[in-house]
Amino acid sequence: MEGTLDPEAGTTQLWKTWETKSLRHGPRATIFFPGGEQYKGEWQDGKKEGVGMQIYKNGDKYEGEWVKNRPSGDGVYSQWVGDKKKGHYEVVYEGKWLRGKRHGFGTLYYPDGGVYHGDWAAGERSGFGVMVDAIQPKELYPKLYRGEFADDVKCGRGVEILATGNTFEGEYAADKREGLGCFYYLNSRRKLVGLWSDGNNRTGSYEEWIADDMARVAELWLDASGPWPGVGDLLKEDGDGYTIAAEKKETIEMPAIQLKNPARVVMNSIRDYVEEQAGRGEDV
Repeated sequence: MEGTLDPEAGTTQLWKTWETKSLRHGPRATIFFPGGEQYKGEWQDGKKEGVGMQIYKNGDKYEGEWVKNRPSGDGVYSQWVGDKKKGHYEVVYEGKWLRGKRHGFGTLYYPDGGVYHGDWAAGERSGFGVMVDAIQPKELYPKLYRGEFADDVKCGRGVEILATGNTFEGEYAADKREGLGCFYYLNSRRKLVGLWSDGNNRTGSYEEWIADDMARVAELWLDASGPWPGVGDLLKEDGDGYTIAAEKKETIEMPAIQLKNPARVVMNSIRDYVEEQAGRGEDV
């Protein structure tokens, strides 16, 4: 009967005792599920708990730590590539997990060859990280971003190094340059210091590089948290520090343009800017 007590179990009802004994507990051999999934590893009270390996019905695999049936702790997620017989596993993500989502520090490998190495929160890039894009056609080096992320996009302070070696250091919001920043042009050895909005420069001034600028670019390229892949070819060390090997290209001074009515040109530019902002619903 439901109310009968087991003398050996004290006051525990028999049905609860039988249910507890029927639960999977401790290490188990591979268990195959009706949907095609399989799991081999540790259990606790009928749930995956501890270290184990799960193969999903699409062939993907997770190996690592579990808490209450979900990946939590250190783990590696791999994707099956190729046909069923001659395929192989490729790592997609390795790092920290929490309740089945990437959370903490980890590395994600993108299908196109890009790599993100940094902090995660609830499955999204959040915190400090280094994003190295895949090398584009006709480019020798990949683009790199090193800095802060929020809600899976660039947000906060960051450094962006383009495939050409041109380097931006400044502020970001919604995945675009937004705020104060400095853009270092490699070939002309000039820099643009100013204010960016929606990814574009709004105000600023061009200046020639000084010795400190060369040192700063070298420092940004060599950062220990994620050096730019092109640094080995374009940066050479000498007795006084570092020298950029890329040849400086001289800029040609454009002839001065004499405007018949410069005041009108300026006013028209201001008017166009005001109308553009008003159309976007922004205050000027």
